[in-house]
Amino acid sequence: MVEVNVDSFFSENIKAALKNDPPGAWMPDLPDGCIRLSSGYPDPALVPAEELKAAVARLLDEEQDLPLHYLGSPRIAKLKQQIQKRMAERGIRILD
Repeated sequence: MVEVNVDSFFSENIKAALKNDPPGAWMPDLPDGCIRLSSGYPDPALVPAEELKAAVARLLDEEQDLPLHYLGSPRIAKLKQQIQKRMAERGIRILD
């Protein structure tokens, strides 16, 4: 039998986050067979951090503080259109 240190699978950020109450811990118990999807810890190698930084920098350069407002930015309509287009490409029809 091979022994594996489970902690070796987690980054330092995840180890620190696991010390906190999980998001949604206040929610009621789920029925058997259901999986709670209110939180997760993606593998850092799967997160395109540099690309996200560049995208956020471009957005803030172009729109200043608008993306930080609760009502969002003028691009929210474009986002909806992009999502509808992607879903249509997958054969999913979206109703307005």
